[in-house]
Amino acid sequence: DDLKGKINKRTKMVIINSPHNPTGEIIGKKDLEEIAYLVVEEYDSLVMSDEVYSRILYPAGSKFESILQFPGMLERTIMLDCHSKTYAMPGWRFGYGVGAPKYINAISEWITNTSACVPGFVQKAGIAAMEGDQTCVDEMVKEFERRRDLTVKLFDGIDDIYCPEPGGAFYAFLDVGELCGKGKKFKNSTDMQEKILHEAFVSTLSGTHFGIKNGYEKTEPKEYIRLAYTVSQEEIKEGHRRISDYLFNSHYNSL
Repeated sequence: DDLKGKINKRTKMVIINSPHNPTGEIIGKKDLEEIAYLVVEEYDSLVMSDEVYSRILYPAGSKFESILQFPGMLERTIMLDCHSKTYAMPGWRFGYGVGAPKYINAISEWITNTSACVPGFVQKAGIAAMEGDQTCVDEMVKEFERRRDLTVKLFDGIDDIYCPEPGGAFYAFLDVGELCGKGKKFKNSTDMQEKILHEAFVSTLSGTHFGIKNGYEKTEPKEYIRLAYTVSQEEIKEGHRRISDYLFNSHYNSL
């Protein structure tokens, strides 16, 4: 219903991202089916489906649901994926898109005249990753799940912070609205991000980096901090200690 209120006959494309960055939320099969019905039957729109975290699902081994499975979606969807997440190759900048030839041909022409192409040796490495043993990916996802569980347990246990459990990807999106605002420790989540970085020496990202404005909308807090549990469990514990101590110890010394 929320999406339906935001699109109309002038909408050219609907962009979906599941599992989602920064929240880790997953769009379920029923919701995907409803989106497919809207774009096919009511609005005749295209869909760009960002599926770069499709292999990082919890519990580990869960089935990924793509909007491509529904009637009419193959010819109107551009699916995006990459090796950065699944194969831990973020610095290689190796991604790809799949779609109807008329869209891919136009995109290819544009890319040829801008960024050219991914280096040949990177493409060969990507092929090797896709064709090789996938056990390493399965083990990586299991470890991410353990880190997710630890992150949620630790940070949801901090007073005035709510940490929902992500269903995929490797981010936790903390609701820090109770810590921000007039008369509180932080002006907003951007202020919180800066102070945690410079005083607790922990890197986070404010929700403003993802289109969420600082401040309050009606009575709903709109202050969030994103954490990435792409570090070891010991580092997660240390990051939690530093943030927790900084929040509640006026004589804080992170080191």
